[in-house]
Amino acid sequence: MTESRVMRQLFVRARYVLSHLLTSNLSRLKLTASFLLRVPVLVLLLLTTVTPQIAAAAEINISRNQLPVHLGQYLDIYEDPERSLTIDDILAQDIPWQRSDEPIPTLGISESAFWFNLVVTSEDLAGENLIMVLEGPTLDRIDFYIAHDEQIVWQETLGDTVSFDEIALPYRIPVLAFDLAQQDRETRIYFRIRSQVGIEVPLQITSAEALTKDSQSLLAFFGGFFASLSLCFALCTVLCYIMRERQFFAYTLFFGCTLIFFLSQTGMGCVWFWGGMESMNNRIGYMSGAGLIASICLIGQSLNLVNAYRDQVVIVLRFIALAMIPALLYFLIIPSDQVSPGNIRTIMMLGLLVAVTVFLMTVLAAYQGSRPAVYLVCSWLLIVLAYSS
Repeated sequence: MTESRVMRQLFVRARYVLSHLLTSNLSRLKLTASFLLRVPVLVLLLLTTVTPQIAAAAEINISRNQLPVHLGQYLDIYEDPERSLTIDDILAQDIPWQRSDEPIPTLGISESAFWFNLVVTSEDLAGENLIMVLEGPTLDRIDFYIAHDEQIVWQETLGDTVSFDEIALPYRIPVLAFDLAQQDRETRIYFRIRSQVGIEVPLQITSAEALTKDSQSLLAFFGGFFASLSLCFALCTVLCYIMRERQFFAYTLFFGCTLIFFLSQTGMGCVWFWGGMESMNNRIGYMSGAGLIASICLIGQSLNLVNAYRDQVVIVLRFIALAMIPALLYFLIIPSDQVSPGNIRTIMMLGLLVAVTVFLMTVLAAYQGSRPAVYLVCSWLLIVLAYSS
């Protein structure tokens, strides 16, 4: 009797424990199910709230003490592969803009046109004149459109395809003066870039005073840099005329092409020499680049290097140097708008390969005791540092 009572109590307790476990687990299952049901709703709410932010134009609020302001990460970008869209199409259509995630948007070498969009607002600069600076002296064409509340109030075309005579503010790089809208109104900036060379957009907004101040130190640096290159070119020319040796001809060609190449890449050539001619800056840059590759090949052939593979490398360098002659004629004769970006990319990769190869040969020759090689290594390092800065 006692055993049956004990068994009954155990059964009751077991049933209680099981019912408690089922009840607690059921409540947890209900909570889990309710959470899983809420997840799609939360995702939909997130998409509905984020999507308008993605579709909306990038907006930046600037103040006077922030100038200059870099705009790379505030740009919306759209690629136009057919190069057929106009500003009216951009304003009328629902464009799927993509927000830039780089301080300096880099789009590479492409045949496409690229549209950019930005909204600028300000409290203490409302209605004032500002300067938009695009550090891209080699870009072919930039079409700027300034809109106040979706109404185009100013447009201007800059770039290498436009001569200095047609530009309101002729400068070594594209510079645009524009007025901000009045307070409580937005200034929307559209611009289109089309270029055969690599497209980078180091864009900033500044004032005329700040631009003048920044330009003074930079122009002083350019003056010293180009004076040094001109002096090296003059000395090598004299030595080439006196010595009548191939290596001095290679040095003369190298410094001459380097001087012209940097004049085109910095835009100072437009300021001092060829600014009045359309599409001349990039053409001169292409030609001087081809001549620079040929000069490096000639320098590599003239090195006093002791190595088992020297003869094979010299044959390849001689072939590349001769191949630069038709490349130079190609850039001289073909119209700028018909120059293929693929050909430019090939020349750039070939030039990089030649430069690295000859630099390694020069370092090895300097290690073997060649004084001209030591001089070349030092000068090339200085040129690389100057270009990177």
